[in-house]
Amino acid sequence: FFDPLLQQHRPHFFVSPAMASPSHTAGSVAMDSDTKRGPVLRAARDFAPGDLVLCETPLVCTAQQDPALKSVDARLMPHVLALQQICKSSEAVRQEVEGMTCPDLGHTHDIIAEAGEAARIVFAGSGMFGAYGWARGVSESSLHRCAVAFHVHALQYQDDTRALFSLGSKLVHSCIPNTHYSPTEGLGRHMALAHIKKGDIVTTSHLGLLHIESTPRRRAHLYKTRLLVCSCPRCSGPDLSRQLPCPHCHPRDPKEPTVPEDVAFERKPVHYVVCTLKPKDEDCPPSPDAFTASWTCQICARSFPDTKLGFDLDMERQLQDRVIALDPSSKGMDWDELMQWFMACLHTLGRRHWLVVKMNTMMSELLQSTLRSSKQLTDDEKDRYSDELIGCLSWIWQWFVDARCSPLLYSEAFLTGTNVLYRLASHGMKLEDFSLSCCWFYPWVQLLKGDEAEDTQAALQAIKHASKLKGFSPSVANANELLRDTLKGKGNEIFAKGEEDQGKFWEAILWYSTAVFVCPTDAVLYSNRSVSFQKLALYDEAVRDA
Repeated sequence: FFDPLLQQHRPHFFVSPAMASPSHTAGSVAMDSDTKRGPVLRAARDFAPGDLVLCETPLVCTAQQDPALKSVDARLMPHVLALQQICKSSEAVRQEVEGMTCPDLGHTHDIIAEAGEAARIVFAGSGMFGAYGWARGVSESSLHRCAVAFHVHALQYQDDTRALFSLGSKLVHSCIPNTHYSPTEGLGRHMALAHIKKGDIVTTSHLGLLHIESTPRRRAHLYKTRLLVCSCPRCSGPDLSRQLPCPHCHPRDPKEPTVPEDVAFERKPVHYVVCTLKPKDEDCPPSPDAFTASWTCQICARSFPDTKLGFDLDMERQLQDRVIALDPSSKGMDWDELMQWFMACLHTLGRRHWLVVKMNTMMSELLQSTLRSSKQLTDDEKDRYSDELIGCLSWIWQWFVDARCSPLLYSEAFLTGTNVLYRLASHGMKLEDFSLSCCWFYPWVQLLKGDEAEDTQAALQAIKHASKLKGFSPSVANANELLRDTLKGKGNEIFAKGEEDQGKFWEAILWYSTAVFVCPTDAVLYSNRSVSFQKLALYDEAVRDA
């Protein structure tokens, strides 16, 4: 359930970059083997959110470009660049890369085929007078294995380069990871997102902004780019990224198979069916079409095949293809066109489908770009676009809660949006909703950026403004207590609406959990959250908080 929101956190947790060094995390993890996942790294001690789990220099990283390789096919260039850096490193480095977990080189996957082609070219030109003399003495099979290992395990580094790390590259992928990777000041850092106990498997994520997408699309992307078949709880459980209004509880008109507006916007309690996937063939590579789906309503408990959802799933596929093809950074793209597609997705799929959230991210990106050029906007336009941006960010955040995964997975987008809005607020804009929304963002901004970062200070100032709007006493000196009271008050307000819409209980849990993050010793917060869990029949969580 959306770690780290449902964990108990401590109030201060940032390790500054200046404190970290390649030896700072020595002994923090240990290699082990897992029956399902193979080689894994386990925590050698306990970690709290914000603790630095790994911090290391790259074992080897690719160069941006080498003029000597300009004749190489662009398709093979990443593999040749990787082999160049591996072979120019020491023999020990090459052997370590070659010894990393690698798929069967006889597999027909494109990555293995392209790496093999690159290895043949490099090996053929590695003679005394060849263009690839740096590979002299290395066998073709070793080159092939090194190229595949690099492609599968490398992480994004600086300026569009990729790097391989002795430990960080061996972390297991999960769509609900317990660490966050960031390359900073020439080092690869993995920071804890949740409480990690000694002996737990340490995980990371290779998805980036694709966390939003449905399980079949995430699995297909991971297989295509890393030959990885993900079996994390999010991929093996119900696909909460792809919820649709229940066709029994909210029947559609056969002549006009869209959901009513009050259902689309959740102006009344809405019941959703959730997709459960089963592979058509256990040996078949993951792809969006490699699964059969059944749908079950979370309230009435009825189950439906694809053909009984009240509309043709081809409409979903058509919308998906169109949305993926949209480019909000294009000069020809405007707000009205994005809004048109957003409304089409919303009225066809309901507000909890990942395509609706994808449209929100695109609109957020366009709004941020527009607001950055705010000198060309009138005050009324600034107010309108700011309100729209707040709505988009809040919608995205709430969706992550509904999907029971951490909004922190989309943290960079929230930081960017928060910063844009703060700059407007500092120039006299009246952004009251934004000030309250920052109560959501602040603890995660603080975790990722530290106390002194501009983003953190921006969010903190907005929170102080929100507390004044809510009538809190300015004599409250402790910023954490101020934030706790604001969060708890908002949670109570949302909880009161839960009898009309069960989704409000989830939203209340978000507010209470963020308050617990700030003040982990406040018993009232745990009590309130316990009652929210009880309302959702999540009795284990309710008992734990009680």
